[in-house]
Amino acid sequence: MKRIIPRSIRAKLALSLLLAALLPMSLTAYYNLQSSLQSVQRSEYEKLKLLAESTASRLNQVLEYNQYAIEQVAGNTAVIELLDQDVADQQMALQTLVETLKAAPDNAARFALAQPELTRLFGNNSRYIAVNETLQNILESNPDYEYVYLIDSRGMPIVERRLDTEPTIIGLDLQNRAYFREAFFNDQLYIDPLVGRSSKRLGFYFSSPIVNADQEPVGVAVIKVKGEAITDIVNDFTIGEEGYAFLVDQDGVVVSHEDPRWYYHSFEQITNQTIIDSINERFGPKLTQCDAQGRNCVIEYFNLPSLIQTIQATKNSLQSSQPIEYTDPLSATQQIVSFHRIEELNWVVGVNESEAEFSAPINRLSQQSLVIVVFVGLIVAVLALLLARSIAGPIRKLASSAQAVEQGKPFEPNDLAGVVAQGDEVGHLANVFSDMVLALRARMNELRTIYEIGTTISSSVDLDQTLDYIITTIKTVVPYDVAEICLYDKRTNTMIQHIAAGTKINVHGDVARSYGADESYVGLLMQKRSGILIADTSRFVDVGQNQATIWQQTRALSYLGIPLIFNNAVIGTIELMSKKVNGFTQDNLRMLESIAIQAAVVVHNAQEVRERESQLKAQITELRIEIDTAKRTKQVEEIVSTDFFQDLMQKASAARNRSRRSPNISDETPNETT
Repeated sequence: MKRIIPRSIRAKLALSLLLAALLPMSLTAYYNLQSSLQSVQRSEYEKLKLLAESTASRLNQVLEYNQYAIEQVAGNTAVIELLDQDVADQQMALQTLVETLKAAPDNAARFALAQPELTRLFGNNSRYIAVNETLQNILESNPDYEYVYLIDSRGMPIVERRLDTEPTIIGLDLQNRAYFREAFFNDQLYIDPLVGRSSKRLGFYFSSPIVNADQEPVGVAVIKVKGEAITDIVNDFTIGEEGYAFLVDQDGVVVSHEDPRWYYHSFEQITNQTIIDSINERFGPKLTQCDAQGRNCVIEYFNLPSLIQTIQATKNSLQSSQPIEYTDPLSATQQIVSFHRIEELNWVVGVNESEAEFSAPINRLSQQSLVIVVFVGLIVAVLALLLARSIAGPIRKLASSAQAVEQGKPFEPNDLAGVVAQGDEVGHLANVFSDMVLALRARMNELRTIYEIGTTISSSVDLDQTLDYIITTIKTVVPYDVAEICLYDKRTNTMIQHIAAGTKINVHGDVARSYGADESYVGLLMQKRSGILIADTSRFVDVGQNQATIWQQTRALSYLGIPLIFNNAVIGTIELMSKKVNGFTQDNLRMLESIAIQAAVVVHNAQEVRERESQLKAQITELRIEIDTAKRTKQVEEIVSTDFFQDLMQKASAARNRSRRSPNISDETPNETT
């Protein structure tokens, strides 16, 4: 395959440096930008949530203040005694008045009948006068108060203080009003937001039960607060140039909004008739659209289910909702809103900001980041070109030297002396390249030497001669003062010293020593199954030195050992000793390990040859014994088969027979004696 050589190292290097600089910078800028955008977005979200929370908290404070005020009225001693005793004393007269008022055609007539009668019944009552003064003081204490009045147990206002601009409620029947029912029958503070049937303005009715000493309800105290006292807090709220706040009641109806077109609209269609009736009672029937029969009433709504879901979730939480995006159905713009619950009303306040205004700081940050990336990119491009120009020459010189080495041409470190003299990273690279080439050629020489050694030690199959070759050839590449080769005897778990060199007495098989396979450096080689290099034996304390005479005579100060491993089993060891510290190097260890791989195979083969020779000798000895026995048997057969031997056997047999028929004297004498 034809090698493609770049035509311009400078161009490629400049492009590479430019990409190497711009790509990480762009990624980093993008990552930082995204992180910053997320941080800004989180900050804006937190701002919306905090504003919603602070607005809701402010509304809660206003509501709690008014609740406290109505509690003070309901707990006033004069108020309690008036409703508990004086009204009870006028029970019959008041009952008659109630019956009379029922026949009145309108509120004006009811007031015309009720006011004179109440003045006649209580006008001279000191407690009645004191209560009027108390209510007047309460009314004047807050410019947002429109009414302060007391209702007896029948739902009839007994005492009233109001602004001059407001119509009277004396004579009205209030027993069906929610603020009366909840306070009187459920014995609880209650806030009832209502749209006035005459004024058509929103107001908040704060009611509290009036109880006597026996903790029995005797009436209800009421303060009516202008709706503006609550809605102005929301309507006056601003965030940025277009942001605003709005109120949503417990049924999901918008009560206050910057845009009047949102007033009294829900975020989704309401079909529950009970809820519709509650809304009609609260805000008036004009908010609903019904059919000709007055049925199937609906509340005007915007189809924003995501907002109503968020509102419902917010009511169950004490924290502001996570800001969500929605499309304003009237302006068709993207908006972002966060809600927070108003605990005293179970309403929610929403803080709204347009998506465009919300994204303005994010967009500015994006533009700034883009400008920075472009500006820095231009600077990096110029620097990359200059740097490429300064690097291209030395790189080209290095490339030429590398090609020369590849083609087998001579290499001298002085060829790159000018590049090395630069002293920078390229100079360091040239220096490393020179060292690498020298080291590579040294490794090639080592490989050639190892091959030659392997060929030498493989030339014999005799074990002693093979070991002698090994220990001799090792010294040509790893100088040593003492060397020893031991072979492992599995039956006795010992290392048998087969050959040693470098001592006053060279050791060969017949005068060999044996060492425990788990002792001294030999044991460490058996355990580690890898080479061991000890630079200073006097400082090595893991195991002690072998105390055999061969090492005592040497007084070695450094040690190099390698196990001979064949088929994953240690069959012997090669140990080298030097009389000086740091007598061996890592290169010596690497060389010895390479030799040991071939030596283990050769030694194993020589051991097998010796074993086979021993077996063959035993077989020959046994065969010789069998041959000698066969020869003797044949010779006996030849003697027995001769005529002379047969004649002799016959004469001997006849003599034995005669002896049996004629006993001799020696045989008879004992019998006689006996």
